[in-house]
Order: sequence, then structure tokens, then C-alpha cells
Amino acid sequence: MAGVTSRRGKPTCVVGGKTIAVLFIVGILLVVAGVTLFFVMDRVIQNKINEKLILKPGTEASKQWQDPAVPIYLQFFMFDIANPMETMQGERPYLVQKGPYSYREHRPKKNITWNSKTVTYNEKMSFIFDAETSCDSCDPFTDKVTTVNIPLVTLSEAVANSSSIERNFVSAVFDGFHETLFTPRRVHDLIWGYPDPIFEAYNKLRKDLPPFLRKKLPEINPIIALQQNNSFDGVTSVSTGENDINSLVHILSWKGQTELKVWNTSYANMLNGTDGSQFAPETSSDDTLYVFVNQLCRSLYLTHDSKIEVQGIKAIQFSVPAKAFQNGTINPDNKGFCTSKCYPSGILDIGVCQPPSPVAIPLFISAPHFYLGAKSLLEAVDGLSPNKEEHGTVLNVEPHTGISIKSSKRLQINVKIEHVDLIPQTGKVKKMFVPVFYINETATIDKASADKLKSEVLSKFTIVHGIELGLVLLGALLIIIAFILLIIHIAHNRKLKKGREMLLVNEDSERRPLLSP
Repeated sequence: MAGVTSRRGKPTCVVGGKTIAVLFIVGILLVVAGVTLFFVMDRVIQNKINEKLILKPGTEASKQWQDPAVPIYLQFFMFDIANPMETMQGERPYLVQKGPYSYREHRPKKNITWNSKTVTYNEKMSFIFDAETSCDSCDPFTDKVTTVNIPLVTLSEAVANSSSIERNFVSAVFDGFHETLFTPRRVHDLIWGYPDPIFEAYNKLRKDLPPFLRKKLPEINPIIALQQNNSFDGVTSVSTGENDINSLVHILSWKGQTELKVWNTSYANMLNGTDGSQFAPETSSDDTLYVFVNQLCRSLYLTHDSKIEVQGIKAIQFSVPAKAFQNGTINPDNKGFCTSKCYPSGILDIGVCQPPSPVAIPLFISAPHFYLGAKSLLEAVDGLSPNKEEHGTVLNVEPHTGISIKSSKRLQINVKIEHVDLIPQTGKVKKMFVPVFYINETATIDKASADKLKSEVLSKFTIVHGIELGLVLLGALLIIIAFILLIIHIAHNRKLKKGREMLLVNEDSERRPLLSP
């Protein structure tokens, strides 16, 4: 800082123009450097993240992908029909929700084969009851709920259009086994399966028949199970992301098929998206995320909902929009999901998704409590209260990595029931979709994993952004100081100029004689 001498010969602390110019230039350079680093360094860090996310044998990313450390829970909320006799007479069933019955889920990938830019595997899914995350006193081995008799409904529908002789025969079989439309079942049996006595008797009878007759009668699996345990999900092939990071873990084939063959259009049969645990990095709120849901044999899409924070990590929340559940008459894109007919919005026939069987269970999936479904579904029953917070499917994705750090997949299993003539066991029941239970599959990043993600990945952005912000603030401060000094400099020069003018006036007046001649 250079001093300036006043007209009286005393030095003043006024900065010269050169110093001000230097401060101004340095300030601008610092601001430009900070802004430039924001784009350059963020890109450098993001590229490093993208490289580490590519699936390769032995990498940290592939280890987490093969056997996820994030705890996954599958919760079951059962529906107990409180008025079965009244429902038989045509009244609406009153449903009482019980649960959750919570199971810790393990899904390691087995039989992994690394190919050129793809990887093939088969995911084994197993479930262990977890009392701590279940409702108080919940015991699936002793608790019972009154629910739809699935074998009775299945056989009744199978012969609904058959001759009167066949329907009377089926009704007599029901009488012989004391079967009713609604029956109590243990929670464990309803979820994981139980041997049905009618199907067991049928198989025993078939076994005792002569071979030529036995060939004409199909064998029926006597186990009625709505959820499989210790089972494989099917051979799946996904992209490693090596060729294109935007295709990271996109499903390329499932059970040997690059597209499904269960729906009526190529759009409906497409294998879109990932399994929901990982998406392409650099996810933004403008993206539409696609997830293949094997329970539905179809892909769903999710759109931006809001922004939240999970374990101190900023995430973008995505949810399934109402449009995805609309039937084909409202949303033409969904026309391919109509099977024998188009059902109301919010309900999906998954009978086509079940293993081949001589008798198809009339199973339908919806969102819990018929959330986002047609009003007719909800008006047919009592006791349901759909809401987004409890019944919507959501994914919370960390944008830099594309990792789902908190998710809730919620689906409801329903059985279609209706009166069948000449089968009195169906009573006067109205045609409706009766909820059996709904699942809430949750996965939330634990504190240890969150801390690791923050320290090893996200902290780099924080440090760099701190440096960038510091450069911008320092540069802005120097520019402000330069402006202030410039103003002071200008004011001081004006003051000096005014002083010189006053001095000239005074000197001129001193030269003049006091008295005019």
C-alpha cells in the first residue's frame, strides 16, 4: 500500500491506482478460478466415481452388488375378514389389518458368470422371521386370520362355465371336505404355503388310476403358497456399465428371455430398467427411473417426487405415478396388460405370471389398500384407508452414485371372488377383489455404510466445493475492497484538486495590492 503526500507535506494512507488495479484483477481471477473449478473438479470426481461403479470381478462395487450389505426387510400386513357370514349374504367384507409380520431378507447372487460387458447370475432369496421389527406379540406360527379359501375360489372359477353336472360334482367335493368360501388360516401357512386336502386327495386318486387314465388327468401341485422361500429368482443378465455407464445393471434378459411373452403388446413385454437397488450415476430430478418387478412380470416407472435426507445423505425421492396403474382404456400404453379383459385401474392380473398349472389361481396385484386404484375397488370393501405415506412405492436415490439408499416397494395380493351358480359354497357373494395381505419390502442404508459413502465418496465433493467457495468469496472480497479503495482514491483526488484550486485562489489574492491606485 503506497502512501500519498498531502499539499502540506504530510503523508496520507491512500492506496494508489496500481494497487487497486492489482486487487481488482486478482479478485476477478480468484472468482473465475472458483467457478471454473466447480465444473472441472466436479467432472473429474464424477468420472472417478463412474469408473468405480462399473461391475468387474473383485471390485468393491461388485462385492456390494453380489451380496448387499444394506439390511432388507419384507413385512407382511394381513387382512382378517371380520364378517364372513355377512359377506356370504352379499354384504361388503370388513377388513381388519394385522401386522407387520417382518422377515429379514437375504438375496445373494449365485452362479455368477462374467461375460464381455455383461454379467449373468441367479439370485437366491431367503427369509427369516424377525420378531424385533414385527408388531408386538406377532407370531406367524400361532396367529390366524379369516381369509378367502383360495382352492375353493380357484376350482369354482375353473368350472364356472362348465356343465351343471361338473359344477354339482365340484360342489359335492367341497361338501365332502367341509370347505367354505372363507376359512381361518395360520399367517405362516397363508404366506409360505400349506398342502390343500382337496388337491392332495385328487393327486392320490390320480396315482391309483390305470396309466392310460392317469395320463389324461394333469397333476396338480397341492401346495398353495403366495410367497416362495429359499428359492431362486431366475437366471438374469445385466449390463456391467463398461460400455455405457448409463446402462449400469440394466436388465438385459430374465429366465433366458430378452422380452417377456406373457402380455399382449411388445411395450408391455419389455424388460426395462434395473432391479431398483442401483441406477445410472448422475441421477437428476428430471429422470424417469425404470424398475423391473419380477412379482408383476412387468416394468414400472417412477418420477421425481421430492428431495429428502437419509442418514445425512441428500437424496432424490421417486415414486410410482397414478398413470402407471391406469388401465388400457384410460392409458393406451397399458392396453397390453389387459388379459382376458381390461380390469379397473389399479389392479393387475398376475395369473399369467404364475408357473403353468391346470388350475390358475385368480390372483391380482394392486397397491396396498387399492391406493391409486379405481374407486370401485375401494367401495367394494370396508376397512381400508389408502394414503401415499403408507401405501405408495418410493425410491430415494443418491444422485452422484445412483444408489438407492432408502426404498419401499409395496404390493397387495388380492383374490377375485364371485358367485357361481350351482355351487352354494359361493353364497350370494358379490363380485369383488378381496385383499389377502400386502407387502412392504424396505431397504435402508445403515449408519456404517452411510458413513463410508460420505467419507470415501461424497466428502470429496464437500472439500472441493469448500475450496471453490473459498476462492469465490476471497475473490469477491478483494473486488469489494478494490471498489472501496477506488472510491476513497477518487474522493481523495477530488479533495486534493479542490485544495489546489483553493491554493491558487489564495495565492492570486495575495499578489493583488490592498489599495487600488
